[in-house]
Amino acid sequence: MVFTDDLAFHTLELPKYVVPGDNELCSLSGLEKWLCFLKQAGQRDVHELARLLADEVFEEASGVLDMISQSPENRQFYEARLKFLHDEEARLIADREEALAEGLAKGREEGAAQGTLIGKIQILQEIVGDSVTTTDVLLQGSADELSKRLSELQERLRTRGN
Repeated sequence: MVFTDDLAFHTLELPKYVVPGDNELCSLSGLEKWLCFLKQAGQRDVHELARLLADEVFEEASGVLDMISQSPENRQFYEARLKFLHDEEARLIADREEALAEGLAKGREEGAAQGTLIGKIQILQEIVGDSVTTTDVLLQGSADELSKRLSELQERLRTRGN
């Protein structure tokens, strides 16, 4: 039954599904493996069944089944641990995003400062009559080199009239 282009419901009748022998479990399709897991989970050791199905998803599902069947205290501990792991992942993502934002802001700030220095150097070069160095060439210099070059041009401009 199709409700939208993004959502479809399928009904499967577990009682009608015939589980193949253990030797054939690895070669089943994904859907058939789930049918087998769901039908056999109540009658077999779920960890052994997950091993036979040879997929990590079933190992995780068997762990969840174990958790559900445990005592309320153990289940509460499991849920608290799961919540901690989700919270830790969210914190790491938030920290990563914050660090990226700080890095971008610092980069913009440094880029603006460097652009200002380059602009001043080029204007002073025009005023003192030097050939104007291209922005690409000036971008290759460090902030200290640009500051030194700007100071030299300012000094030349000051002493030009004397």
